[in-house]
Amino acid sequence: MSFIDKLKSYAKSAEGRKTIEQVSSKAQALAKDPKNRAKLEEVANRLRGATKGGGGKAAPLVADPVEPTSPSVTPPPPGEPTPPPT
Repeated sequence: MSFIDKLKSYAKSAEGRKTIEQVSSKAQALAKDPKNRAKLEEVANRLRGATKGGGGKAAPLVADPVEPTSPSVTPPPPGEPTPPPT
């Protein structure tokens, strides 16, 4: 019997369900505490890279889409015609 199978079997037992309920209620109580919420937010910001560079602003979870550009292509100066594509 694999480890995962043992976990599944325990979770389905009366003792396992009781343990899961106890842990769940404890986790919910901890999540309601403002101090714990602040700690969690701090860790989440660190994981997002908010403290890198000292900006203090949290990085977005998903980066904004950026148009791909070629570093070798530069626009012509104002007033000059655009060269034909190669």
